Amino acid sequence: MSVGLIHRSPTSNILRWRWLALLCLLLTCPFPKASAEGTVGHNPNLPVLTKVVQVRKLIRREAALGLKVCLRAVVTYCDPGGPSLFVQDATAGIYVNIEPGPHPNLKEGNLLEVQGAAQWPGFAPEIGAASIRAVGRARRPFAPMLSFNKLTSIATHCRLVHAEGIVIDVTKQNEYRVPLAPVEETILAVVPGSVPYPPELSYPDPSHTTERAVVLRDTGRSHLIFSPGDVDPSSWHSGHIDLCRLLRISIRWVAGEERPVTIAGDGLIEAFARETHAGFAIHLLNCTNPAMHPGWIREFYPIGELRVRMRLPEGRKVSRVELLRSAADIPFRLADGAIAFTIPKFVDYEVAAMYSQREKGLSLYSTHGGIHRALWHPPRVTKGAKLKHSRE
Repeated sequence: MSVGLIHRSPTSNILRWRWLALLCLLLTCPFPKASAEGTVGHNPNLPVLTKVVQVRKLIRREAALGLKVCLRAVVTYCDPGGPSLFVQDATAGIYVNIEPGPHPNLKEGNLLEVQGAAQWPGFAPEIGAASIRAVGRARRPFAPMLSFNKLTSIATHCRLVHAEGIVIDVTKQNEYRVPLAPVEETILAVVPGSVPYPPELSYPDPSHTTERAVVLRDTGRSHLIFSPGDVDPSSWHSGHIDLCRLLRISIRWVAGEERPVTIAGDGLIEAFARETHAGFAIHLLNCTNPAMHPGWIREFYPIGELRVRMRLPEGRKVSRVELLRSAADIPFRLADGAIAFTIPKFVDYEVAAMYSQREKGLSLYSTHGGIHRALWHPPRVTKGAKLKHSRE
């Protein structure tokens, strides 16, 4: 540890007076005033931008200069009650930042005279602090067909484009539906969506509308039900009991009073029945899992017992029921033209094969989950007969 005195030299005094002089100079120099949009005021010596492409080509440093914009463009999208406005001229499209509030003159196809200042507050350059004036109507800009790669390019940002594709997923719930003609009396009506919180806003107004939520048609033995909304994905994402009940009631009504197959028991399964060469088969997939909705299952939760009942076609009998996954025969009973049996337990999937005496040949061939079973009954060949065998 050392102790000493600080010696102030003449050089340090000179540096101190230089810093004070520089500070006074900075305080007395005039600076351009910053606008509310984050850009500086317009300098009359700077050029005026008269085309949208001139604004779109600006870099951030140039946009910060507050270049004046004065151009004419056609409205391609607008929200009369809000500040959303997109315009396009012969060169490009751009977003115009206008004051919130009603703008009755904003309509698609209107030709606007836009005056404002260039700015770049976020994603791309835009026109800020804009004043607009409708000067007439104009032809809608040409909308080219673009691929997905070009749609995601900044070069096509804010442009009117034409795109075609297939909807593979709808993430919003109760947002997409086909509007149907209103009727005064309907068994199920669409009511406006409501928020879950706060409670005072959870009850929509009105409580009943004339917009149909389901269409039913019953023509003899033909049953048809049409839902114009996204009931299935909304039920899966939300797990709402009313939507699940609506799906169950709809399926039961379409199937009629006598359902071909019924499966009773605890758990959630996916099942389908089909006719095979050997007879019939019911495929069951166990979906019972806490992580069922996300789709990624790390552990299986065994379920059982499942009581199965299937109506048999007229004149068909079953001689044997085998669980292919468990490789075990199970007891069954036949009564009133139907077969009934119980699956004691299964983990991930199971296939119940019902052998029916109808024809000989290839009994069963299933590749579901790695199951391979083929039973071949060779035909009777008499002495001297020619045997021709083909295998696909």
